This record gives sequence, structure tokens and C-alpha cells, in this order.
Amino acid sequence: MQSLPLSSSDIAPSKSKYEYPYLTRFEFELAAQAFIEQSRHAGNGEPWTWFEHEKLKGFGYLSCMTLIQRIIPKSVKESEKDTKADKCTLENFQDDNEFQLIEEIEDPSVLYQSCNSVQGENARECLMVDYHILYSSSYKVPVLYFNAYRSDGSILTLDQIYTNLIEPSRLDDLRTAGFNGGLSQQDHPTLMLPFYFLHPCETASLMKTVACLPIMVEPLDPSERTDKIAPQIPINGYLRSWLSLVGSLVGVKIGSGYFISNT
Repeated sequence: MQSLPLSSSDIAPSKSKYEYPYLTRFEFELAAQAFIEQSRHAGNGEPWTWFEHEKLKGFGYLSCMTLIQRIIPKSVKESEKDTKADKCTLENFQDDNEFQLIEEIEDPSVLYQSCNSVQGENARECLMVDYHILYSSSYKVPVLYFNAYRSDGSILTLDQIYTNLIEPSRLDDLRTAGFNGGLSQQDHPTLMLPFYFLHPCETASLMKTVACLPIMVEPLDPSERTDKIAPQIPINGYLRSWLSLVGSLVGVKIGSGYFISNT
């Protein structure tokens, strides 16, 4: 488990109105609004956006698409490919696999070609990962859904997800979590299409643990420096704190920019 970069602004008063670590649907949407603003100011990849259900209120979700470049040793078989991923931010990604990159390379075909080519002893491949954050009314916590696609539009299978997207150091923990592992596939609650998701059964316990971690509060006088306990994480810091822990399992990176106050 990675350490959580809590800041003093993330410490909620002990008499909070919400029943941490659980969220109501309304509180989830408040947290989502704050998270969208944090992602815009973070300067760390494509910002998250909100999508509402066309007809049913209360089924909206957060979404972010990420392009992951995989560097594959040519001598390694596909079932044994090692993944070294670094993110590329996207402005748009269409069904015909045409996209524009927000980076120094102005012509997207240049990067697209480099991502699906052979250079020396290594081959490159790009995976498009579509991440969604939804609210679970059963567990009263956020849930991370996602699908990963190759450049030809094919969706990765569960075994391919474990091979190509999950960090090797986290494989055993994720495969053995719960009765069926920590990662499964089911219909997306809003889109009604098959998506992979991380089981939310341990999310509340995880967030309780995080809130009890001691953090250092920097006083004006260094001699008065003390350890203090965060009673809970406030709504506006909930999603960034949660995703900084669980997101790393499947390639989501939450940088320090998310934790820098812009007020």
C-alpha cells in the first residue's frame, strides 16, 4: 500500500455531518465536483469529467480516458509480456482510433506509429484505458470501473488485464482478494455494458485506516511540531485520497498536484 499524501486541509472537523467513511449519493456528487476541479488544476494527465445518465437522475459517473504506452521485449511471448507504462494525455479518442495528443508531438500519427512499432530489441504498443468512478448504493462508497482496449479496438480479457495492466508486485494480492479475487467483470450500472471493476467490499475499512494514519502538521515554530491524527477525510478530499490508493492497482496515477490547495 502506498502512503497517502494527506495535507492539513484534508483533515475534517471531528463533528462532521457525514458518516465517514460512507457517502450518500449527494455526498458522492459533492466529492466528484471537488475531484473534477482538483484534476483540472493538477496538471497531471487528462482531467476527469462528469457524465450524467440521459434519463435517470442519480446514475451519473466520473470518466477519464488514458493512453498507456507499453514497452515489450521482442523475445517475450504475448502471454508473458512485461509492462512498463507511462501515460500520455488525450484531448480526444474516437471509435475509429483517431486521437490527438496534448504534448510536444503535434502530429498524433507520429506517437501512434511509435506506440505500435518495433525499435531495436523492444516493441511498443498503446492501450486505451477508459476509467469510470461510480457510486455504490449497496456499499455507500465509490467504485472504480474500467475497460482497456488495444489500437485495433479489441477489449482486453481478464487474463490480459492481469498481464498487461496490473503492477507485478500487486498481482498476488489482487488475485487472492475476497472469494473471486479483487477484480471482476459485470455490467456497468449506467451504460449496461461489460466493464471490469475493483471490488468495493474493503473500501470502507481502507478509508477508516487511512483516516487514522498519523500525519505531520508543520507549525510556525519547528519546536512545536507534533503528530496529529486525522479523524476523517472530508468530502472534498475523499476521492483523491481513495483513488491515490486503489487506482495504482490498475494504472491510475494521482500525482501530488491533486493535493495542492488552489484557494
